[in-house]
Amino acid sequence: MKVTAYFGAIRKRPDRAVARALTVLEQKVGSYERFDREFPGFGGFLPWYRIDSGRIAPTHDWVDRVPGLDNGQLAWSLYYAANTLRQLGHSALATRYQARLDRMTKNVVRIFYDPKA
Repeated sequence: MKVTAYFGAIRKRPDRAVARALTVLEQKVGSYERFDREFPGFGGFLPWYRIDSGRIAPTHDWVDRVPGLDNGQLAWSLYYAANTLRQLGHSALATRYQARLDRMTKNVVRIFYDPKA
């Protein structure tokens, strides 16, 4: 959720913040992409997780579910990141953030819809 904070830094102090913010944003999306490869069943959403050897891994009690509110906040930050990066001319990184959001959008019904509810 810290993704949006980096854009505030870019706008306020571009001379110092841009390189660092882009590095962090690259690392974050790379971690998301690695998680998706290692745990494809989550459909782009994140469960509660721990960091294990530098990688995101579900906690033992969240191996088969994801929190809706947290992932909603994540989706909005991905949307903001993709659009802001595109506006600032960082199209390759914007495309990676958009792909993450698109994956979540594609899988939202499968992950969250409960026909019995």
